[in-house]
Amino acid sequence: FQATLVAALQQRGWELEYARLRLRWMHGIVGEGLHFKPTHAGGGPELFFDEVDFRLNRKDLEIFTITPETLSLRRGRCIWLLSGADGRRRDLSLEKVEGILRYREPDQYQLDPLTGEFHGVTIRIEASLTNASHLASIEWPQRARMPDAPRGASTTEFLHRLAEGLERCTLGSKSRIALRLQGDVRQTNSFSTTAEIDVPWVQSPWLNGTNVAFSVQISPPGSVQNPFELRWTLAGVSCETPWGGADRLNFGGTLRQRVRDPFPSSGNWVLETARARMPDVEWGALSLRTSFRGMTNLPGQIEVEWGAHAAGLQSREWSGEVERAEGRLSLMVSDWVPLGGQVEVESSRVEGPGMAVFRSAVKVGFENSPTNRFWVSGKTSEGVETLLLQRPVFPKLEFVKIDVQASTDWIQTRGVLATNTSLKAEWRAPEFELQSLRTEFHKGRADLSLQLDTSSRRLVATLTNSTDIHLLSPFFKTNTRRWLAQYQFKDLPSVQAKAELQLPPWERLLPSADRTLAQRIQEVHWDQAVMPSFRLRGEIRAQRGGFRGVEFDSATATIIGSNQLWRLPDIHAVRPEGVLDLDHESDEATRDYVFRVKSTIDPKAIRPLLPESAHDDLALFDFGTPPLIEGEVRGRWRSPELLTVDARFAATNMSFRGETASTVEVPRLVYSNRLFRGWDLSVTRPEGSGRVGELWYQLDDKMVRVTNAATTLDLAPVCRAIGPQVARTMSEYEFRAPPGVRMSGLIDTLKARAENDLHFEVAATNFAWKVFQLGRLDASVHWVKDRLDLRDVRGDFYGGEIHGGADFDFAPDPGSMFRFDLAARGVDLSLLMKDISSKSNKLEGQLDCDLSIADANTNDKFTWNGHGSGHLTDGLLWDIPVFAGISPALNALAPGLGNSRARHGRGTFIITNGVIFTEDLDIRATGMRMKSSGTVDFDKRVQARMEAELLRDTPAVGFLLSKLFWPVSKLFEFKITGTLDKPKTDQLYMVPRILLAPLHPIRTLKGIFGGRERDETESSPEATVPEAEKK
Repeated sequence: FQATLVAALQQRGWELEYARLRLRWMHGIVGEGLHFKPTHAGGGPELFFDEVDFRLNRKDLEIFTITPETLSLRRGRCIWLLSGADGRRRDLSLEKVEGILRYREPDQYQLDPLTGEFHGVTIRIEASLTNASHLASIEWPQRARMPDAPRGASTTEFLHRLAEGLERCTLGSKSRIALRLQGDVRQTNSFSTTAEIDVPWVQSPWLNGTNVAFSVQISPPGSVQNPFELRWTLAGVSCETPWGGADRLNFGGTLRQRVRDPFPSSGNWVLETARARMPDVEWGALSLRTSFRGMTNLPGQIEVEWGAHAAGLQSREWSGEVERAEGRLSLMVSDWVPLGGQVEVESSRVEGPGMAVFRSAVKVGFENSPTNRFWVSGKTSEGVETLLLQRPVFPKLEFVKIDVQASTDWIQTRGVLATNTSLKAEWRAPEFELQSLRTEFHKGRADLSLQLDTSSRRLVATLTNSTDIHLLSPFFKTNTRRWLAQYQFKDLPSVQAKAELQLPPWERLLPSADRTLAQRIQEVHWDQAVMPSFRLRGEIRAQRGGFRGVEFDSATATIIGSNQLWRLPDIHAVRPEGVLDLDHESDEATRDYVFRVKSTIDPKAIRPLLPESAHDDLALFDFGTPPLIEGEVRGRWRSPELLTVDARFAATNMSFRGETASTVEVPRLVYSNRLFRGWDLSVTRPEGSGRVGELWYQLDDKMVRVTNAATTLDLAPVCRAIGPQVARTMSEYEFRAPPGVRMSGLIDTLKARAENDLHFEVAATNFAWKVFQLGRLDASVHWVKDRLDLRDVRGDFYGGEIHGGADFDFAPDPGSMFRFDLAARGVDLSLLMKDISSKSNKLEGQLDCDLSIADANTNDKFTWNGHGSGHLTDGLLWDIPVFAGISPALNALAPGLGNSRARHGRGTFIITNGVIFTEDLDIRATGMRMKSSGTVDFDKRVQARMEAELLRDTPAVGFLLSKLFWPVSKLFEFKITGTLDKPKTDQLYMVPRILLAPLHPIRTLKGIFGGRERDETESSPEATVPEAEKK
């Protein structure tokens, strides 16, 4: 029978080798050292048993019929040798195989149990089969295969993967697998299976954990039309996988599937974790419930519903609490096409870097075309066939409709609090529309809407904002924040704007295998790729605000931007005193800009805009009525050298340094190439006007050029307006009637350099300098550097004329050096002395005088040096204090001699260090000639000698008489000291007083003792005799 058995096994593809095989009456067929192996060359499992006992029914043996009772396997092992594609040989082995297979009537097999060890895991298999004789002819129903579904792995491929996986796994001792199977072989839908796996601990590339327990139960349907039911549970502690881990894991569910169906008809599962974690997120507790079912009215379609709750959600940067998350998804199971669905998430708190969101809700819904497939068959990197996501995904969205709604009670980020925020958006290929993004702030509200046409890449945005824009400054870049900080609003402004642009080609924006979305965005040159297509139109309205400290009551503006050209055509700002209108254009491509200005506001209002150094200068101005300023400013950003200005200025009742002008007008002022140019500048005051034909100011050399300037203004307020130093300098020059002045030349504004070059023509009437009065004065003035030259000075001077010239040098400090030459002709001495002396006098005569000062300093009168001469005709000099002291002595000699009229007088003098020297003062009168020499300084101190020669000018005999009366002349030699106002006159010889007594005994005695008669002294020059004479 051994040969028969071996042949029967060979027919079934097995070869049998044995050490011993015999038939024993009490045990049936007994084999020892059996070796089963496949007959084909493809390899397969090989079985080794130390002993096999095939017990037969003894009663049936008596009638030569073989009826099995049990099949006992002892000390067996199964080895499956596998050859991998890498050339390595691996084996799967089942050791310590023990088992009993019982044959029961009618036609029933029972396995009690089959045990073994598989790579350290104890395996226990129990089975109970009815109609077991049909096992060889059983036909399993063929399950329908989905189109394009990946091909399942063959047995050899599966075992290879199993062997590779086992090599990388380490299982704890006492790990076990228990399998129970029962069913009717003739009814394939009657099988039920239970599998249990218990692993104390496991270490593998896929799972590390302890107390891992997995159980599966397959329950047969009640009828062929009903599905099998698969129930499973999975539990573990301290589970870690490459995708995440959990301190505790429970996963269980149910699947229902008909044998011939390619996919389960319904199912549900529940996942619960405690302290779960993934590479980028972890949570304290997670509960996930999922269910699906096939649509009876829509074959091949299933609907999935799920719900979740996550407490203590935490990532590297974010944390939150998901109170509720649930969704619904419809799928075509044939190729896993999503047909539609909805997701709703509610969170009580979400916090992240610089952001906190409280009480938020998100709802997303979508619809998809049944023909829009997202998955295709492919292979993984390990070569396993599977379904892969089609890339790029974006074109697939063309057939998807998406609706999004979101809301939150409040959001806080970067110090900004937004409340009652809501969002509504939809996707309808090729357009995405953000229908509304609305949020409220502490002050005001903002609304935003967007429309994006993905085919043309055209983006349109509409914004309505009534909040304080400064609240959003933390979101802007530094330059934008600095720009916004210039504006202040006491009342919230209103902004309405609409913008559109064309985005770059999508291939430059969408992520790729080597570029993320953020990297793609950073690589785009937005100024070149987007800004040329940017369009903007908006309106801004504000009440009670300010710009860099310049306040306004209201302001409006329209903003227009297109083709990289920005326009603000109607900026209108209102202040209490006037309005400001601006028209602005800026070209982003060329960076050129233009401002058109019309202003009737007080220029002092812009004080905060000016540097500190200009505040004092602006304070010098006062505007009774705000001026009119119109003009145009052109230039190029960051290129100040290209700045040009063309403006007009007109003001009434304008003051500078307290001096008021009725009108000030600059019809045209131009700035270009660092040069200011003005034409026809005019100033009017009640007394006259001033006009400048052309005015230049060069910023580089700080020079002012004046051409054809003419004025009839009073110079005193003009000088005060120029500055206190000029006012002090000119205070000695009094123009009692506004002079006529014409001027041209250069003015140097740098004190350290003083490269002035000015020409003046002055025509004045009623002019005064110190005590001198001039009815008319004409002069040509040339101011060069620190020098002032006066030429062709001509004027009316006390009934006569004066002419000459002068030179001033302002470089020395202190004071100024000067020189001059003056000539006076026909001067009325009486008129002159009325201004020089405050005392009444009876001076008369006509004076001609020449004066030349070669060297002097205005700060020190004792630096004067020069010379001069004078000539007097028909003069009466006795009221001059210096001569008044001599007059009584002469009258004592001959009455009336001391009051005689001088026919003429002549003299020259030299001035040295403020002291006037003369040696030839000669005055000729009737009956005598007076000669004088001496000094007088600029403090009026006098040191002089004066001698009267009697009868010196008598015709023919004058010289002889002079010698004859020489002794008498000595009687009239005087020494004069004191001051010009209070001179002290002393006769050098006292004897002559006594000698004169016989001639006038009474007067002489009275003179000696100080007596005088009232009526005589009142009518005589003796009234001015110095105290020395009275003694």
